[in-house]
Amino acid sequence: MTIAIIGAGNIGRAIATNLSKHGQQFLLANRTVSKAKHLADEIGDNATVVTVEEAIDQADTIILAIFFADEKQLIEKYQQQLASKLVIDPSNPISFDATGTMSRTLPDGVSAGSEIKKLLLADTLYAKAFGSLDAKTLIAGGDYQDSQVILYFAADTSKAIDKVSELITNAGFAPKLVGTVDESALDIEVGGALHQMGGLNGAVPTLDSVK
Repeated sequence: MTIAIIGAGNIGRAIATNLSKHGQQFLLANRTVSKAKHLADEIGDNATVVTVEEAIDQADTIILAIFFADEKQLIEKYQQQLASKLVIDPSNPISFDATGTMSRTLPDGVSAGSEIKKLLLADTLYAKAFGSLDAKTLIAGGDYQDSQVILYFAADTSKAIDKVSELITNAGFAPKLVGTVDESALDIEVGGALHQMGGLNGAVPTLDSVK
């Protein structure tokens, strides 16, 4: 599995930090290449900086750690190149007003996962993962109060489930499948029943706390 992380913001930084800490090698890309280089310098030798185009061309597993609106544009541009690859989507459909108040950018009952999935070609594997925790918790790592932190994910195929489970494990977290994308993506996005900043009310889900 050749992994690429596209995005060096808060979520991209968190995922890259944890993968590198556990010895996983990966490609790292960002629209601003210097930002990717700065992050790679911080986290060590396991990240290889490439352009966005190179990441999509070389990797078979691509984590799109970018804003929801930017993700839609990227997928529309590279739809053909993403075919047959696994696209992992941590995005949440949110925006902030001048006071810092967060709001959803999609109608109630519509998930970012369902919207992104519609943009991909039928032979593209897709999963919602790495988005059920806030960035601060995600970057802190997979151990919390002597118990492993759970990352919930949604995927449709056994191949996607196996790959995402392996990747989450390699990042130091405990993977927990919640269902298919259409059934369950909403539950693991901001405000959802299984999101840290939703039904979990800020709590960190761990193997000891979740039965």
